[in-house]
Amino acid sequence: MAEGRLVKSFWDINQYRKTVKRIENGNKSCEEFMTMVQERADLEMKYSKSLKSWAEKWEDKVSKGPEYGTTALSWKQTLQEATEIAKVHEEFRLKLLSPEGPQQNMQKWKKENYHKLTFGGFQEIRDAEEGFAAAQKDYAKVLAKAKKAKKDYHISYNAAFKAEEELEGQTSIISNEAKRKIHQRVEKQVNERDKCKQIYQKRLLECHGDQKQKYISNMTVQFEKCQAFEKKRLNNLKEQLILTLQCVDLSALSYFSKIYKQTLNDIDKADAGKDLDDWRMNFGTGMEPEWPKFEEFDVSTDSRRFSFGYRKSIAGRDDGLLEDDFDSDDFADESDETDALTSPSHVNGKANDADDNSWYDNVVTDDHVEPPGGHDISTSDDLKMVAVRALYDFEPASEDELQLRAGDILTQIGQVHDNGWAYGRLRDKLGLFPANYVEALR
Repeated sequence: MAEGRLVKSFWDINQYRKTVKRIENGNKSCEEFMTMVQERADLEMKYSKSLKSWAEKWEDKVSKGPEYGTTALSWKQTLQEATEIAKVHEEFRLKLLSPEGPQQNMQKWKKENYHKLTFGGFQEIRDAEEGFAAAQKDYAKVLAKAKKAKKDYHISYNAAFKAEEELEGQTSIISNEAKRKIHQRVEKQVNERDKCKQIYQKRLLECHGDQKQKYISNMTVQFEKCQAFEKKRLNNLKEQLILTLQCVDLSALSYFSKIYKQTLNDIDKADAGKDLDDWRMNFGTGMEPEWPKFEEFDVSTDSRRFSFGYRKSIAGRDDGLLEDDFDSDDFADESDETDALTSPSHVNGKANDADDNSWYDNVVTDDHVEPPGGHDISTSDDLKMVAVRALYDFEPASEDELQLRAGDILTQIGQVHDNGWAYGRLRDKLGLFPANYVEALR
């Protein structure tokens, strides 16, 4: 039936197998759909966790950062949006994987419509295969006879044709007896050809008779069964695809827009004027001043402030004592105090420790440090001498700072202060320099 055609027809024997294969592919499609939904649910979970982690990280940074007041609060409220959206995507995941979700629905449908056999495969596929085979059985026999008759006819026709050619080619050169035998052979081949032709025509009539109608009817019934099964599968897939979209549809959530509206309202509450007023009262001109007043020297307590050991004990503290102890209030006159308060070194948070009355002036050039009180501390770990090399150029902002050029070798005296500055000697000058501008020599 399919001879001479490039594409075989469904009506050709055994060409129903594509339809049967479709049933098998439908089962695979169910599996792939469930895998797809699971992957989407996993993505929703990962996104939800990432949003939460991101929000927590930046909320901590904002809490510890420089922002303050209502502006800092608004910043945190912005991060709350991520937390709320994370909850939304977690709900999406739960919907996708819930008993009423698309994945479980597909699993149920597959279990109800694809029944596994003991030795592999599915009952529906076997039923379809057997149904088509039964529908084709009788017609396949008739068709096989017609094909055999066709083959016999073509063989006999070819033999008769060659016999006739032989007779025509040898008529003038052979004897009469030979001619008679060739005539008999040709006649026999022609009779055989005519006989095969009659059989062939008869078999074709059988193919187009009642068996053909029966074949068409049975194949159509079986095909429609497969079509009905496939229609049910396709409709179910469509339903689950719609449900999948509904499970992750942000536009369908009434509270989704409220999240952003609420967040915008919270951000709008940021009031720069209020924050600036609060800063003025807590850290600026609104604070109560403490103007200097005469204070009598208390021998029992104040004398400690002139002790080098006491200064060492509070060197790492950030409670204001260090700045007070090294401030020019205790070691300089009023004119020096004014210079110290307005110098860049004081603004940067380091005390102007190189004043005329500072113990640093007692450092001598023979690697021997003599603090006030005459105590030798050249062996102290806190004031050990370290040779360092300047990495970058540094221009001093005040007289108590050293001028550095990249490559200069100088001596660092003592440890680096908490504010990042160190004290040292370059050639014949003592002074301060930024510790991150040098490296120790090995």
